Amino acid sequence: MSTLMDALDEPQALLLELVWSQFEKAAQFPNFNWVEYQMRAKGYDAAEVIGGLPSIGKPEVRGRYSAIWTESAGSFPQPGNRVCLTMAGLYHTKDRSKTGGIISGVLFFLRTLSEARAQIANHPFDVPDIRVSLSETLSEVSDQAYVASVGMVAEHEWLAMQVHRTEADWTGRLALLNRADFMQIEDYLTAITAVCTEQRTAILTNRNPRALARSITNFDLACELVLKRSLVKKPAISRTVLLGQDATSHTDLVDGISALGILLHELDVPKTRQDPPCGSKRLQPYLEAELPNIDKSRVESATALMDAVRIIRNSDQHPARVAELVSAYELLGLAFPVRDPTAAWDIIRAQMDAAFNTLQDEILAART
Repeated sequence: MSTLMDALDEPQALLLELVWSQFEKAAQFPNFNWVEYQMRAKGYDAAEVIGGLPSIGKPEVRGRYSAIWTESAGSFPQPGNRVCLTMAGLYHTKDRSKTGGIISGVLFFLRTLSEARAQIANHPFDVPDIRVSLSETLSEVSDQAYVASVGMVAEHEWLAMQVHRTEADWTGRLALLNRADFMQIEDYLTAITAVCTEQRTAILTNRNPRALARSITNFDLACELVLKRSLVKKPAISRTVLLGQDATSHTDLVDGISALGILLHELDVPKTRQDPPCGSKRLQPYLEAELPNIDKSRVESATALMDAVRIIRNSDQHPARVAELVSAYELLGLAFPVRDPTAAWDIIRAQMDAAFNTLQDEILAART
């Protein structure tokens, strides 16, 4: 796995500097339309540059993390999507004298979240509120523009912390890290890379051929219980069998992905004339509308994995943009191009098993 501190090539460094220049100037991140225009003028494809950045990720926590965050969640960026720098992005910007203050602010917020989490040790019989306010953490700072800059970076560090923006503040708590007492950004980037590497190893060992069929069934049962409707259209037996069979050749892999893609496409999610035809593409907004209390970040992570399968499946039928296709493979934890179809199919089934299990858990947890 590449590390977030790997040296960037010239186009990648250029894109980061373009984004930083606008953030420094206007205290907000530019949209993809502007970034793409500027990169085209230099002879580069912005989407391909973003897709090629060193990245890490955990399947159940939104997926890909790199120097750039976009609202597309692993799919192809849309013109209006914000293109934002993460801590990894700030690490690679040239002028640390300017970015260093924001980096220090995010690390200080993390240390405060870590201290708050330690309260759990004193509450064996209840659940303390360990959320922390950014404005209270930086209460001694009079420059509110600086506080906002820290918040706008912190809210995209979903591997380390869950940060939510309110009208005038940001609140957060630790996510995957048990402790976050980092003083240097290098230590922080190493820690989140390590926690993702552990997950990637774990999910690659999940090779139970019946697990995916079981998780799909359980997901549908949760939908019937909570949403009062079945979302899974019962597939033909010939396709169902493919989900439990190993892929001994590239043809088997294509057939398996096709069967899975059809199942995702045919998810019986209500739609209007304006909605996308693919059922899994409609799933996230539907669940969020029906279940306001559902964990949106986990639903987004699961549906992003489904969308990656859709992209790969469609690429066998229609030409796909290279950056979009590479991002889909990367999000699933696959090498591109695939050289071992057996291992690739095991990974895809394990990822889809995780995605359906996540959705089942969140649907049940969001019951009112």
